[in-house]
Amino acid sequence: MAISFTDRVLEITLSLLLMFSTVIGGIAHLVVEPGYVEDPLRSTVATPFDCAELTLFDVPLVTPEMGQVECGTMHVPEDWSKPDGRQISITYVVLKSTNPNPKPDPILYLEGGPGGSAITSLDAYANEIFDEMRQDRDIVLFDQRGTQFSSHLTCSYFTVNELFNDSFFVSASFVDLATLDLTPELDEETLLDNARKEVGADTRRCVHELTAKGIDLRQYNSVASANDAIALMHALRYPTFNLFGISYGTRLALVMMRDHPNAGIRSVVLDSSFPPEIPGFERFVTEAHEVVMQLFADCRVDPVCNTAYPNLKERFKTLLRATEGKPIAGQDGTTVNGIDLVNVITGISSYTESAAYIPKMIAELEQGITTTYNAIVSGAIVAPGGDDIEFGEDDAFDEAPESAAAPPSAEPTIAIDAFDAEANAQARAFIQSVQNRADQLSPDEKDTVLTLLTWLDKVPHTRQSLVDFVNQSFAGESQTTNREALLVEIDAMSDAGVARVFSLMADSVDLIDVFTIGLSEPMFNSVECNEEAPFEDFSNVLANVAALEIPELAYGTLEFMASQFATCEFWPSGRAKEIESQAVVSDIPTLIMAGNYDFQTPVSWNRSAFVNLPSSFYVQFPASGHGVIAQSQCAKDVAREFIDTPFKQPNSGCTGDLWPIWAMPDNGPAS
Repeated sequence: MAISFTDRVLEITLSLLLMFSTVIGGIAHLVVEPGYVEDPLRSTVATPFDCAELTLFDVPLVTPEMGQVECGTMHVPEDWSKPDGRQISITYVVLKSTNPNPKPDPILYLEGGPGGSAITSLDAYANEIFDEMRQDRDIVLFDQRGTQFSSHLTCSYFTVNELFNDSFFVSASFVDLATLDLTPELDEETLLDNARKEVGADTRRCVHELTAKGIDLRQYNSVASANDAIALMHALRYPTFNLFGISYGTRLALVMMRDHPNAGIRSVVLDSSFPPEIPGFERFVTEAHEVVMQLFADCRVDPVCNTAYPNLKERFKTLLRATEGKPIAGQDGTTVNGIDLVNVITGISSYTESAAYIPKMIAELEQGITTTYNAIVSGAIVAPGGDDIEFGEDDAFDEAPESAAAPPSAEPTIAIDAFDAEANAQARAFIQSVQNRADQLSPDEKDTVLTLLTWLDKVPHTRQSLVDFVNQSFAGESQTTNREALLVEIDAMSDAGVARVFSLMADSVDLIDVFTIGLSEPMFNSVECNEEAPFEDFSNVLANVAALEIPELAYGTLEFMASQFATCEFWPSGRAKEIESQAVVSDIPTLIMAGNYDFQTPVSWNRSAFVNLPSSFYVQFPASGHGVIAQSQCAKDVAREFIDTPFKQPNSGCTGDLWPIWAMPDNGPAS
C-alpha cells in the first residue's frame, strides 16, 4: 500500500500531537520491587550548569524575566536494577520561589505525553501556570528519560527516497470531502494489515537506530521515570514535596504514590487524570464522543439553552447525516460537509470558548447560515470576559524480537559525541556547497532541494543518506558536474563531519518541528507498548466504536489506533506486569481536577481515579478542556489552596462562574 509523503507527514504530526490525546501510560517491567531501589535512589548527585546553556534552536529557554532559576543534570542508571550499568542523563530546572523564605516542600511538576518535554515549555510554567504558586514554593521541573533534554530517544522519520519520490512538492493526494463517508470501517483484519504495512518499515528502522546505540528500550517507562523523579528530589535535598501532574503526568504521579509511598510525597494534584485501570488504547475512540455528549447534556440541563435550542442532540445527528450526503452551501460561498462539522464539534476541548456557540451554530446550519460556523473556524470567538491562558520482566523481551531486527544492509547511524572544529568546518562547507549549486537549478527545483535540505535530520544519519540526497537533488546528465563534486566532498568528510551535517540541520526549524517540538515518539512507544498494548485488544476498540450513539465522531480514530497496535508489535519495550493495569490505592492527600470538555482524559477517567483514593478531593470545572490549571484563574486558586492545606476540601465555588454563557439565536428561540 503506497503512502504519499504528505500522508506520512500528517500521520507523524497526528501521532505526536495525539501523544497528549491518548495520555496513556502506566508502570513498567522492572524486576525490582518497590523499596528495593531506595538506597540507589539516594546515591544520585545533582550537577548544576549555567542556565544560559539551555537552548532550543539557539534560543535561550531561561530568560531574566523568570527570576532566579537553577539548572542541572543528574546521571542515573538506564536500568535501575543495575546501578553500575549504562548511565543516562536527566536535565532539571528549579524555578526558585520569589519568597526569600519559601515553604520547604516544593512542587515537582510531571509532564504529559508520554514523551513530552517540560523544559521546552519553561516560559509557560514559569510565567503563567505556576507563577502564583511560586510565591510560596520552589517549582521543580525535569525532562523525563528519553525526552528532549534527557538522553533523548530520537530516530529518523523518513528515508531519502520517501523525501523525494513521494514529496508533497511533487505530488499530493486529494480526498473528496464532499462525499467522504464518516462511517467507521470495522474490518479488524483489514485495518491491522494496512497499519502493519504503513508503520512496519519505519518502525523497524527506528528500533534499529536506537538499539544500535546500545539503548535498552525496555527501560523507558513509568516505573523507571518514577525512580528518576524520587532520585532527583533526594539529589536536590528536598525531604518532602508535592506532585503536580497533567495528562500522562498524572499516571506517573500515581506510580510514584504506589511505588514510593514513604519517599516524602506530601500531596498530589492530578490534573486531567489517566489512571492505570483505564484501557486507554481501547477507549481512545470514545473520548470525543463523551465530550460532545457532555456538551449536549450541559445545554439540556440549562433552562436558557434548552429553551433556545431544544432537542439539540437529535438535531445535530440529523444535521450531520444530511451534510454527509450534501454539504451545506452558505450564502457567502462557505461549504460545510460532514468532516467539517465533526472537526468543529470535537475541537471544543482545545478551543473551549467555542462551546457556548455550538448550539447556535447547529441551529444556523439547519437554515443554511454559516455565520457562527465561520466565526468558530476562524478563531474569532472568545469567551465573554475571558482571560484564558494558552499553553504556548514477566514476558519481557530478553533481546530485540526478530521483527525489530535491522535489514542486513542497514548502515549504522553515525554519532558525534563532542564538538569537533574540523567536523564543523567540513559540514558547513558541504551545506554551503549544496546551497551554491542549488542556485543553478530552476526556481522550483531549488526551493525543493533547499527545503528538503532542512529535513535531513529526519532521515537516517548515515553517509549513504547524504549520497542519496545529492543523487536525487542533482539528478540528470546536466547536473553531473555538481553531483560528482558533492559526492567527492561527502567521501572526504570524516564520520564526525557527516554527523555534524545532520546536527546542524536539526538546529533548523521545519514543518514537523513546528508541531512536534519537545515530543519524543520513541519514548511514547516505549511506555505505551510496555504498559498499555499488552493488556488491551484491538477487537475491543472496534466494539467500542460500534456502541457509540454517534459513531461518526470517531472518524479517523480506528485507523490511528490500528497504527498504535501495529507499532507495538514491532517495538521491543517488553511487557509490564499485571499490576500496571490495576487501580492505584493510596491515602496520600490528592486533588483531582477534571475538565467538562476534556477530549484527552474525559470526566469518567478522572472519576475512576477518585473512587480509589480515599484521601482525595474531586473538583470538576465546567467549560474546561485538557490541562485545567492553564484555563482559568479558578483552577489555579483551587490547586494552590489544596497544596497549602491538603487535608481540607478546597473552596471550589468559583467553578460556578465557568459555565457556558450560551450564545442566543438572533431571532428568538429555535424550535
